[in-house]
Amino acid sequence: MNYKINDAHIHLGNSSIINQKLLVKDIENFRTKYNIDNIMLMSLDKDIDKNNKKIIELSKKSKHIHGLYWIQKNRINEDVKILEQEKEDPQFCKFL
Repeated sequence: MNYKINDAHIHLGNSSIINQKLLVKDIENFRTKYNIDNIMLMSLDKDIDKNNKKIIELSKKSKHIHGLYWIQKNRINEDVKILEQEKEDPQFCKFL
């Protein structure tokens, strides 16, 4: 391939809807295989809390990963509180 991709978004984890998954251990290989410069990483519909935490962690560690935090209807206050705490971190600007 002679082109670079800045992907709109990629979903992390397992899904109850589609038979597709991307695990943390596979992200770097996926990025390299498809020649993707930047990944907008978002949870799938299962294990959202766990995936949100992992996405925060990964976006702080990698300049190629930008986190999309899934705010859930059933826990809006808790999710907003987490994002409020994260905005104090210098890496927060990587979240959208």
